[in-house]
Amino acid sequence: MTISRFQRMMLGIAAASMAIGATPAAFAQQDTGEPDADARCTVALVALAQVVPEAQQPAFQAGVMYFVGKLIGRLGRDGAIAELRTTESTMDRSQFPDIAQQCAGELKDLGAILQGM
Repeated sequence: MTISRFQRMMLGIAAASMAIGATPAAFAQQDTGEPDADARCTVALVALAQVVPEAQQPAFQAGVMYFVGKLIGRLGRDGAIAELRTTESTMDRSQFPDIAQQCAGELKDLGAILQGM
């Protein structure tokens, strides 16, 4: 079976999510379908992507793009930017690792689905 570039990227995301200890239960907790949850994931992953080892940065960046895509799909470009700015200004940076771990569960589940394709 040939793996597409997208599938490789999603598998990388899944690997990164496993590296930060995400579980399917975390996915159930985080994926509320609300823009605020996706914005929190985006902000936390952007911050952490800057401090993780270089080899892990592409997976974090891909995760950021996933959550940004969800935001843009729900709110449009300008709405997503506004949501991200509002969310970033109200978040406590000390919570970023916990938030990222919760968000990674969603990415891990998607990676598992793609791996089964």
